[in-house]
Amino acid sequence: ETQLRTLKTECEFDGVVLPVGGERTSQWVFIKASNDANALLDDFADRVGVYHGVDRPTDRPPSVFCSWQFYGESFNEQDFHEDLAHLQKERIPFDVFLIDDCWTIRGDYDVNKEWSHGMQDAAKRIAALGYRPGIWNCPYIARIESNMTKDRPEWLLRLKDGSPHLFYVNGPNYVLDPTYPGVCDFWEDMFRRMTHDWGFTYHKLDFMRAVFLDPNIQFYNPAVTRLEAYQMGLEAIRRGAGPDAYISVCGGHYGASLGLANSQRSGSDVASNWHQPPALPKFKQNILRTWMSRLWHVDPDAMM
Repeated sequence: ETQLRTLKTECEFDGVVLPVGGERTSQWVFIKASNDANALLDDFADRVGVYHGVDRPTDRPPSVFCSWQFYGESFNEQDFHEDLAHLQKERIPFDVFLIDDCWTIRGDYDVNKEWSHGMQDAAKRIAALGYRPGIWNCPYIARIESNMTKDRPEWLLRLKDGSPHLFYVNGPNYVLDPTYPGVCDFWEDMFRRMTHDWGFTYHKLDFMRAVFLDPNIQFYNPAVTRLEAYQMGLEAIRRGAGPDAYISVCGGHYGASLGLANSQRSGSDVASNWHQPPALPKFKQNILRTWMSRLWHVDPDAMM
């Protein structure tokens, strides 16, 4: 037998500012022992769900056709119309037709010239075939060349030395500060427009980790931790999209998404090549996170 001799816990408060006499409460620490690892995980997941008021998902996870898996960022309106024409002749049984990264510059969310009929037209065409319209976006980051970074430089998240916080994916990107006045209002309005005006009721949110990865981040509001800032943004997105929209979080924080996300991505990117990069670690990631199905739909992103 082995005995627990010591236990050390660490809670990161990110050096937040407290008013005189103010208090901050750490996360809970829960310890339980058993010979049945699966039973322990099930019990823990249920305790987390009950504590945070998160109901167990009752419906099955939606199946998703994602444009990225075949087209990547080259997907355009012509490809889209050709795909819909094929589906009209030969229907494939999936639930969501998801237009992934291809339709906008990160940070601006203006429709690019490859989609001349606009995204409202695209959503209507998807719905007309009986599929649920889905759309990709990455609300927390903005391309350096985007209009957002030129028009709203004060919205950019900064490090403690005053320099902009950069998030690297296909080159450097700026990150928006959820605590700066007006940023969460922008996200709320944007998702209200995409959901209720355009007609997209399934949202894939990508690169959500950008706002909490670096411990040297300095938010405009010094009393907010990284995870609180992340949650502020996701709450604004949920308010805009509404309670009936489906929100799939990719690369986000599990704890700070509780009660806000309908699904959470459970592994890193997959590719069609079995060995480069190796596939086995990605299978392990997904298998080790299946217990989270008590809290939301566990999303492996793509099947191999």
